[in-house]
Amino acid sequence: MDVNVQLNNSERLMPFLFTIGDFLLCIPTFMNCSTFWTALHFRPKLKWSIEDPNQNFPIVDIFIVCCNEPADILIDTVRSALSLNYPKDKYRIWVLDDGKSNEISNYVEQISNKYSKPDIHYRRRFKEINKPHYFKAGNINNGLSELNRLQNELPSEYLLVQDVDMILHPDFLLRTLPHFYHDRRSQLNESIAYVQTPQRYYNVTPGDLLSQALTGVNAILMHSDSKYSSTCIGSGMLIKLSILNEINRFPVDSITEDFNFSYSIHQLGYKSIFINEDLQFGLQPESLTAAIEQYKRWCLGNYQVIRLNPCSSIHKNMSLFQFCVYFSIGIRLWYCFPQLYLPIITFIALWWRLPFILLRNVQICKITLALTWFQYILHRLVLYTLFYDIVDGHDSTERTDVEAVSMKAIATLPINPVLCIIQIVERTIQHSLWMSPFYLVGFITTLCKLPKFTATNSFPSIKYERSKLLKFLIHIAFKGLLFHILYIIFSLNLILSYILHYSKQDASRLPQSLWQILLIIVFIVSLMPPIWFILFPPQVPDRKSYLVYDNHDENKEPFIKLNPNVSLYPVTKRTTLRILILPVFIILTCIINMHQLHYNPHYILAFLIRA
Repeated sequence: MDVNVQLNNSERLMPFLFTIGDFLLCIPTFMNCSTFWTALHFRPKLKWSIEDPNQNFPIVDIFIVCCNEPADILIDTVRSALSLNYPKDKYRIWVLDDGKSNEISNYVEQISNKYSKPDIHYRRRFKEINKPHYFKAGNINNGLSELNRLQNELPSEYLLVQDVDMILHPDFLLRTLPHFYHDRRSQLNESIAYVQTPQRYYNVTPGDLLSQALTGVNAILMHSDSKYSSTCIGSGMLIKLSILNEINRFPVDSITEDFNFSYSIHQLGYKSIFINEDLQFGLQPESLTAAIEQYKRWCLGNYQVIRLNPCSSIHKNMSLFQFCVYFSIGIRLWYCFPQLYLPIITFIALWWRLPFILLRNVQICKITLALTWFQYILHRLVLYTLFYDIVDGHDSTERTDVEAVSMKAIATLPINPVLCIIQIVERTIQHSLWMSPFYLVGFITTLCKLPKFTATNSFPSIKYERSKLLKFLIHIAFKGLLFHILYIIFSLNLILSYILHYSKQDASRLPQSLWQILLIIVFIVSLMPPIWFILFPPQVPDRKSYLVYDNHDENKEPFIKLNPNVSLYPVTKRTTLRILILPVFIILTCIINMHQLHYNPHYILAFLIRA
């Protein structure tokens, strides 16, 4: 059956704009899925024994990079490095200070005088005025220059780069070094350039409102590892020093030196390894400003790498899979355009009461609507399945020998994998939209000036934000939050007026209108996390309450580990059920719509065109 009516230009245009929006959203979806082409890869757990007399332990240098962070955070990281289960004469610790902390320098001097081994060195970089310093990459390269002066005395083979807030597991080196070898003892694998471990965070708040656990990042790394193509993530990366000499140290043309480094390594044809073992535990920023700026820095820096290397993106030594991984991560900044396009177009369509589908043939219209609703259900199921493999496959049976975390600490992973999946997937979907306005403002800013590196822990704390609330709100509004506020206010007003209008005058238009309203509700919920964070800030305990300090032996530096009651990914049933309300409601709406579409012959008329 065909329906013939006269349409004005705006009614013809809107369905076309909706089609463009759907197509644009397919681009980031396809690019993200390109990293999931391969099966999830769990590497076998390897570990050297420190008591093995036949084991040849290589010399390792540990760089702890800091820049104006609180001194107590660095001190705890140094303590964890001093207590590594590794021959004390086989590794050195370097504190590379890009700030001006006398407390740190005094502490390093104190412990270096107290303990003969391992060697610990402090280096503060001298920065000339009006000369580029290259941020974290420049600080690491300065440390490499200092290291080269000692290579004749005690040459090292590996370099561990560690962020200032990342506490090391005692067996870090014993568990990572074996992956550089064909077997557990002697034959070195020359093609392996570095080994990367996941970053686990012990201060993630229940519900993970701002999606800070970065589970999705670990998922990409695990899939990429099946092709030896995992990228660096800034901390917990153990690197062959000979590789750094080959590429002339760390690249300095991006504020994300880790992504830039791994990009350069894979261009040379080297391989990388990612091991999904909890071997470092760090801090996520507790304030909204710091969280937003951290996400922006990652996206802007990765985009710099791709933008500055347009001709070498496809390199003869890089596979198609590696190109897709780097390209999809590098252009993630551009995803903000399609993410914002569809909410705006949906709002405009509802404001002017325009149809979002333009088909004259009833049968084709039915098929199109059914596929649209089925696609939404399938999209959720695919995401749940992908993350279920990660959560359910996260083996906890061997955690008993991990001193930093007890079995109770990770009880949410093996016992409630479904709750974890729901929270991870829904927070990830929300994050992709609510961060888009901030990415857009950051992208526009980079057109005028280059992005700057700012240490995450240098941003104001959540307590400071609350004490300067008006100043904070004005600042964050111009950074992108103004879009969230205006969209939510106008959308709620529009939904209310729209329902009242059609419920009184033309109830037959409600099926299509409700579908548009449902889309806008999805957008409102996805834009809410930063506003919810401002209205109801999470209770952030003192950092040291998460940690346990062991001072049993006065002749040794205090051993530090996580409190057994700390969960690396806290999940509560109440929070998860609240998150689950919207997707369940939408899925039920899709099912009801498809049922009505099949059994009610008049139901389709509202979706065709406005007569």
